[in-house]
Amino acid sequence: MKKFLLTTLAALFAVVSFAQVGSLKQPYLLSSPANVVRTSTPNSLKPATMVNSVPSHKMVVGQKNLRRAAIGSIDELQGDFIVANYDYDYDSEADSIVADVPSRSAAVASIEVVDDKTVKIYGLSQWSDEGVAVTATVDVENGTLTIPVGQKVGTNETYGDISIQNASTEGDLTATIFAGGIISIDQYWFESVVYQESNVRWASYHQSIIAPANGIMEYHSDDAEGDVAQNVLIVQNPDTKVLTVWNFHNFITGEVADIDVAADKTFMIEGGTQVVYMHSQLKEVYLWGSPKAGSISDITGKIIDNVKLVAETGIGYVNAEYRGWVYPNDKFTITLIDGSEIEYPALETGELVTAPEGLVTKEYPLSASAWYNAAQVAQGAYASTVKIGWNGTSEVYFQGLDKDLPEAWVKGTLSEDGKTIAIPVTYMGIFDGAVHYLGAYGLTGPRTLNLDYDADADTYSYGATVMIYKGAATTSFAYFMNGFFIGAKPSPTTAPEGLVTVDMPFKGSKYVDEAEEPVETTGTVKVGRDGQDVYIQNLFSEVADGWLKGVAVTIEGQDYVIFPKNQYVGNLSNALSAYLVGYMSGEEGQSGSAYDVVFSYNAEKNYYVANNPVILTRFKDSYSSYESFFQSGLTIGVNPDADGIKSVAADGNTDGSWYTLNGVRIVKPAQKGIYIHNGKKVVLK
Repeated sequence: MKKFLLTTLAALFAVVSFAQVGSLKQPYLLSSPANVVRTSTPNSLKPATMVNSVPSHKMVVGQKNLRRAAIGSIDELQGDFIVANYDYDYDSEADSIVADVPSRSAAVASIEVVDDKTVKIYGLSQWSDEGVAVTATVDVENGTLTIPVGQKVGTNETYGDISIQNASTEGDLTATIFAGGIISIDQYWFESVVYQESNVRWASYHQSIIAPANGIMEYHSDDAEGDVAQNVLIVQNPDTKVLTVWNFHNFITGEVADIDVAADKTFMIEGGTQVVYMHSQLKEVYLWGSPKAGSISDITGKIIDNVKLVAETGIGYVNAEYRGWVYPNDKFTITLIDGSEIEYPALETGELVTAPEGLVTKEYPLSASAWYNAAQVAQGAYASTVKIGWNGTSEVYFQGLDKDLPEAWVKGTLSEDGKTIAIPVTYMGIFDGAVHYLGAYGLTGPRTLNLDYDADADTYSYGATVMIYKGAATTSFAYFMNGFFIGAKPSPTTAPEGLVTVDMPFKGSKYVDEAEEPVETTGTVKVGRDGQDVYIQNLFSEVADGWLKGVAVTIEGQDYVIFPKNQYVGNLSNALSAYLVGYMSGEEGQSGSAYDVVFSYNAEKNYYVANNPVILTRFKDSYSSYESFFQSGLTIGVNPDADGIKSVAADGNTDGSWYTLNGVRIVKPAQKGIYIHNGKKVVLK
């Protein structure tokens, strides 16, 4: 494989013009450059605080040791270039510069040879008007270039002519010419205007290289009326193998994108981590992918013939608050055209887990609401089987969790409370040239997968996303699953056939998605009675058509309906189970517990009031992992006097009386069962 170097190239495609960029139909995302001109006094800068002896960007071109070259002829500089800028702001308090946001930008440029000592550089400034160039003097023998400051690079409607200046020291800008026609400006520079004779203004400071375009980016843009092709500069970090593409897409200005290259010849741009534009109102605008209209994710694709990156995901742009636009049809191809090839990282293998000899296993069904490929395109519901074996009381072995490598094993450890099984990030093997690691989704890569274990139901589930990553420390993945469930699904509560129901309004304060503050919520439920049994449907919008079943009891003249905890209400949208629980606060100094849901009932006026929180949870006996949480006081029906209802759970009788769940008072329980004692449920075994 050839080493990734930069070489000079001729113009092969027409570059998208600034007029074309401006024609994109984004009415309030685009802003005039005049809106971002900054005010200060450049002359106050101290050169000692500004100059770096070796500009930091010099190493970005992918060559570990840039070689200064005395060019053979000035004609070698003729052609198409990309200006790669590291952008900075001036911090007046520290009297130095700080990284700007975004910290990088790119511009299309070209160099025209005038005579044996002079060239014109077009596009050096982002403010450059069409046809405006700065003149530079070339020292062919020493491989240097001088750009006199004060030259006009553009005109602003408000402030007038814009000129190029040296921000590091007095005098002209100098540049060094390196092998391959790479030109590095040796000082910080900026564009300035003189407004009202004395007010000096400028845009960002830059450290810049001017490098020959070595690639073409082609993409389809509906808003740009068809396919677009433009020159780009592609460099690759020789250690991390990350590609940096300068002048990527050119949606607003010349954006810069870092692309992760994987050992299996796929690539990914992680969504929402790279700022490509700074808008005066929307603030940071991030680069995302768009697997379909209206959604955002990573940008993914494949590498063809070691020189071409073909995207499988459309391009999206959106700000930090998820406002913006997505372009699922803007699927791009980036092609190296200088004879170089893309390098790939080595496969990161690990140690396979082996099951203990003689391990006894049992086969279980595995289901997921959906699984998604690396382009985050839904592949539909997923069903398979897994084998599970227990080695002692705490070690659990699973086989079949990776659909592509069904023979691979993972090992988990049961927690002390017996409720979760921790499976560390585990190497599964290699499939189709890609390393597979099992893990839970994490922002920065795989993490421990903590399965929820229900010993009574003999089920294993996970409420978030189960990933198959392409390494132990990467965000690149082969596929992932949602709605992960192992074992037999429970049967949801149902109403008896022919049950007569009535529509009743409800009103309550509801927490949603673990929110910090409740929101007043109203709606309509169906209520039906079959003897002492009470049925309620559609209380939780998170579970379509879900039923709750309770039993009507009378204690000391007060009517109640008790809904036993842990009844299975149905599946959530991600196919995970949802259960009903209430909450009972503990004694002073003790935590509370999951409890039955208790409603007081006013038979005369036909309304119900919840005496404790009403919770829809993903796990039995859990009130913290909730999907929906109504505070106590939830009312079904019209309640004219909520303050007049007492709570059997909170207040109750404390005279030592015992009641059955049907409300029959007894002296003392004579057999096993569930009873009400001092206003609380008691289970006698």
